[in-house]
Amino acid sequence: MAHFRDGERVLATPNQGRRIRRPEDGALVPAEGRVVAVSAYWRRKAADGDVTLSRPRPNSRGPAKAEASAGGKKAKEA
Repeated sequence: MAHFRDGERVLATPNQGRRIRRPEDGALVPAEGRVVAVSAYWRRKAADGDVTLSRPRPNSRGPAKAEASAGGKKAKEA
């Protein structure tokens, strides 16, 4: 397993057959993964074999960026 520092942004991807919730809001992490800040929670999930932590692709448009853009559009429309 790669070593990441607390607070570092990584891609958390559930391993096959696993359903993982984010500790912040209880939302399920989608199968394609979610960018999260490294914490004891995510290191423990990785050590237990529930998720794989990896460095996100620098130019990828992942779910976290898509949500941020959707929120911006809603604010402009309102």
